[in-house]
Amino acid sequence: MNTTQLLQDISSTKEAILNVINAIGAKDFNTVPFEGSWTAGQVADHINKATSGLQDLPQMTTAPTDTNPEAKVPMLKEIFLDMETKFKSPDFVLPSDGPHDKDALAQNIAATWDAASRYAQELDLSPTVTSFELPGVGHLTRWEHLYFGLYHTQRHAQQLQRIHKAIYGN
Repeated sequence: MNTTQLLQDISSTKEAILNVINAIGAKDFNTVPFEGSWTAGQVADHINKATSGLQDLPQMTTAPTDTNPEAKVPMLKEIFLDMETKFKSPDFVLPSDGPHDKDALAQNIAATWDAASRYAQELDLSPTVTSFELPGVGHLTRWEHLYFGLYHTQRHAQQLQRIHKAIYGN
């Protein structure tokens, strides 16, 4: 497990998601950019709901891992960074209708990734988290949970870039 790479991935993902959120004006944050799309606020709310649990990583119930603690990372990357495949979000991470507070969501997302960065440095990331099972994937190690959050956030950063382009044309 390459902690240096993980920390770089956390830093670059945090920067990318916050940059695109901040590039969308407050008045446009809750505007539907095109038919069938979530608003930027809804995407940010979804990201926040899907990743905020990472802040609880140290308190999650775990068990020793008897396999490679990063075994599911390639599968998670393949699933979440395949932009051609559309997913239906589980109900517990569906965004509310809004309106959404851009600054509050950006602060919450930043806090999640700040905590993830601390945990990457302080925690043993090899145990399997038994208190939560990712739908369709199963139990993940702490390491895999961090990469799930990273790939999921990267996916939605691209979605927000498309929303930005639809709103501003660039």
